Amino acid sequence: MTHKPKTVLIVDDDEGMRDTLTAILKRDYRVLRVSNGEAALPILNREDVDIMLLDVRLPGISGFEVLRIVKENYSLVEVIIISAISEVETAVQAMKHGAYHYITKDFDYDTMRSLVRNALERQDLNRQVLTLSAQIADQGDREFVVGPSQAGREIIDLEKAVKDGRFREDLYYRVNVIPIKLPPLRERPEDIPELARFFLRRYSARFHKRVEGIAESTMRILCNYWWPGNIRELENLIERLIAVGDKEWITDEDLPFEFHLAQLDNAESSASSESLFQEATNTFERNFILRALERSGWNVTATARYLGIPLSTLKFKMDRLEIRELARRLRGA
Repeated sequence: MTHKPKTVLIVDDDEGMRDTLTAILKRDYRVLRVSNGEAALPILNREDVDIMLLDVRLPGISGFEVLRIVKENYSLVEVIIISAISEVETAVQAMKHGAYHYITKDFDYDTMRSLVRNALERQDLNRQVLTLSAQIADQGDREFVVGPSQAGREIIDLEKAVKDGRFREDLYYRVNVIPIKLPPLRERPEDIPELARFFLRRYSARFHKRVEGIAESTMRILCNYWWPGNIRELENLIERLIAVGDKEWITDEDLPFEFHLAQLDNAESSASSESLFQEATNTFERNFILRALERSGWNVTATARYLGIPLSTLKFKMDRLEIRELARRLRGA
């Protein structure tokens, strides 16, 4: 049986470097290549990218901004940062933002091949954990759905599976270095985006609906919620939203009142009543513009006409409310 080759996305404004990396990797992988971050993000919406080789210094959106967006929205994509010079501070920043590794452009060819192989191996392990979690959840052991965080990978989500013959023992010992107690979901918010998307795929298929994803601002609300019911509450929420909804994207206005209340509670300790009112106003305005954008096919010019406001005013509001990049990506998708 022929296996589908893994996909590597090269993001570098240096054409010579793109050519070099392509020559090194094309024999073993499907290689996509772009010269900037703006061109890379729409590809992630329509292609199954496994590895991203990302230059730090790019025209337009910086490499670190691309890395942030990737890890927030496509957390299973492993990112290898490439820089023209060796800088300890840059390397540390890259790793803190979720990069798999950092390497300079004077790399050895074999080193690059090995680095990509190792990144893919870690990605496969993370995917196996998620798949196993789904299988166990379907059998009723729902507490074993954990997510891709360090705590999730090390959960004891796995001793039971090894004993039952559902997870390879050699992989278990590579993932489960130190058995730990899985903390509640509110203490590992990095798991929430991947788990939410996992449940979204499951229930979209189950209810035969085409739900593309969760808006960035909505995902931030989910990550800031306290989740007293842990993973089961998250799953129930996604199931309910898909069952009763008819939109391609889940947005802020779809969430129950308590989720918006949690945002205000989180802000009360450091915000005045005036700023809380402004936050509530921003939430309403953000939802209103998102609904208008969706109605207009994510076309900003058409949305401005629909709302009866100047295009420059709409763009200013979208920048202030941090939804312009979302609209650009969705329109490209």
